[in-house]
Amino acid sequence: MSFLVLAVLAAAECESSDRSAGKMVAELGRLNAKDDANHADYSFVVCHTFNVFEQKGRLNINSSLTGTVIELKDVEGLSDECIQRGAPYSPTSASDPRRIEYKLCRDHLEINATVLDKKGAAKPMQSLKLPLPDLHLQPKTFSPFPKASMQDKSVSCETGEKELGKLDAKDEANMTTYRFVVCQRENKDVTVHSNFLTGTIWTAAAIAGQADGTECSPFGAPYGEQGPGDARRIKYELCGKHVEVTAITLDANFGPHAPKKVSAPLKL
Repeated sequence: MSFLVLAVLAAAECESSDRSAGKMVAELGRLNAKDDANHADYSFVVCHTFNVFEQKGRLNINSSLTGTVIELKDVEGLSDECIQRGAPYSPTSASDPRRIEYKLCRDHLEINATVLDKKGAAKPMQSLKLPLPDLHLQPKTFSPFPKASMQDKSVSCETGEKELGKLDAKDEANMTTYRFVVCQRENKDVTVHSNFLTGTIWTAAAIAGQADGTECSPFGAPYGEQGPGDARRIKYELCGKHVEVTAITLDANFGPHAPKKVSAPLKL
């Protein structure tokens, strides 16, 4: 490798934690190996990323060279022998003593780096060994979530609509508030407007056809769950002579708040 290529190798870093994606990221360890002959620092960092909504984690080795990803399926069923992961560096010739390897073992993860001194001879191998975390569990400590970029937008009925009811449901995990307003038009159509979610509309004919019903019928698709660990639930329902909006949002630990509901009587 030329000096110019090696001199611009970027430092390896973990991703940031992300509230909206339910992603918690913890740095487990790092290794820097300075190559004097090539005037470059090889850097490696091991990151544990856990998705709260999917309820599973993965390991990333990020590097100024080629990194690798270790999924839950890769860890399950490991034998007693360590296995090579990825191809971070291949020697350029038989006289090239540099060696970089990632090893996945039953109980630990290993990064080994042999780089060059000023004369081009091999330095003693540097090694990072880390116990494998349980990828079924979220890390106990993780990088801080960045400040939310979303703003709590207001929501209101449009011109020609009359407000029948409103609901605000605060979501601490995403540092925002979901807002809903139920409105009825002069032609008896009913709409639900929302600030971040999809709204919906019932026609006057649909409302009249269910006016004598006793059961509620869900309508629209305000929110799609992101995985088995996503406790959020948003429902719009037509219930005979009224419309209901129900919201279950998340607390700061991604657990569910108690349901909040607005029931808006309709003018038939």
